Amino acid sequence: MGWRIELLIIPLLLDLMLWLGPRFGVAPIFNALAESYATAAGMEGLTCK
Repeated sequence: MGWRIELLIIPLLLDLMLWLGPRFGVAPIFNALAESYATAAGMEGLTCK
């Protein structure tokens, strides 16, 4: 049985990076977007076309 260790290293390294790396979420992005819309809605003289 021929083991191809180079074919196993890449997925193992990727799994380790995803498991041990920083956590990303979309909530801060949506919060910033909602805040910018709320700021724009409170501006005087802003017209919607």
